[in-house]
Amino acid sequence: MAYQQPPALPTDIVWKQNTTVKRKIGRDHGRNHLALIDDALVKCRDSLLRFRPVSRTPGVNNRWEPGAEIVVLKKRLLELVQLCTQWMNNRGEQATNDTATTRKPHVKALGELAFKWLQYVSFEYAKQDKKVYADRMGGAWNKPGTVSLQGTYQHERSAYTAAGKTTTPSATALHQRHDEFHSAPQRLAQAQQLPPEIRAGAVTDAQAVVDTANNAPQAVQTAIGKNFAQLTYQDFTTLNQWLGTQNLSENVWFMNKTERMEHMLVIENGRFYSGFNTPLDMSKYYMYAVNEYGAVFCTKPSIQDPNGATRFNHSSLNAGKDVMCAGELTTIDGHPAINNASGHYQPNRNQMHTTLLMLEATGLDIDNWYVGVVDPGGGCLYYTTALFKADVNVAANRAVTRA
Repeated sequence: MAYQQPPALPTDIVWKQNTTVKRKIGRDHGRNHLALIDDALVKCRDSLLRFRPVSRTPGVNNRWEPGAEIVVLKKRLLELVQLCTQWMNNRGEQATNDTATTRKPHVKALGELAFKWLQYVSFEYAKQDKKVYADRMGGAWNKPGTVSLQGTYQHERSAYTAAGKTTTPSATALHQRHDEFHSAPQRLAQAQQLPPEIRAGAVTDAQAVVDTANNAPQAVQTAIGKNFAQLTYQDFTTLNQWLGTQNLSENVWFMNKTERMEHMLVIENGRFYSGFNTPLDMSKYYMYAVNEYGAVFCTKPSIQDPNGATRFNHSSLNAGKDVMCAGELTTIDGHPAINNASGHYQPNRNQMHTTLLMLEATGLDIDNWYVGVVDPGGGCLYYTTALFKADVNVAANRAVTRA
């Protein structure tokens, strides 16, 4: 999928032509309701024009030359998004006359386009944005600590890179298949001890798995004989290739930049937004990952890959690259909640703490949130954000709930 900038924002002239309704000759009816949007659009276009298009590779991935106005541009785009949102909620939803009905689709389209630009600029210039902000605050910006894919799961990223960033085998699926073959001899022995009335079928099933493994190439048998956590990259790829001959291999969806940007959250009015005028519905369950520059990617786990990969996990959201944190977003006991429950990355308490502070500094209102950390005993222990912010090592007995 090509990685392209969003379409250009409309010019002031085109915008006013589309949203001006004249009921009498020479009279612009009700234009004052759009005056703030008019002004914000002019400011956004002015900021966009301050960047000179450059390309590191001719004809590919045109980007702007970064400058000190990144923070200003993001602020102006957010203002435009908010003004369009306010108009839609205050006037657009009550559109009963010709004037409001005519303007509504244009305001909505402008808001959606400004939101896409806000995502694009935030994604492309996150590093530059952080450095500029730090300079203006009189300090230095240090990239926060990140965490890599853990154990054998790191082979997903290696395989993705080796395949030219096109496809990669699912370590989750491979883990399940590996354990099925690895434990087959033990399951066969257990099946032979079952009562006679159910023994035959269980023995037949387990024996078939054992025979399949015994007939595999020696390199595959060696990989099956190891614990999954001990698999080398060569074991991983060898086993996956063999599983493919058995129609048992599955790929995981690694989102490209364009796909990730479509699932990038924006913080607006203290809340997460997944699209224009679309606050993230925290009553649902989401997977999230935060990249090294603080961009938050989020989606429901039921999302389908348009290219046919059958698996989706936390590594999908950042193409297997390092993250600040990853886990789940949902609601716990009526409170918006975030946790660090990711088997692929396994971020620790400190990484959850750093991410929480970063989100708050970026504008997310977390006063009423719960924050969860994985408990070795199972599930997550959830704390109030005030308690967790004050003490990253807060004791388990001070948790408000476990889920």
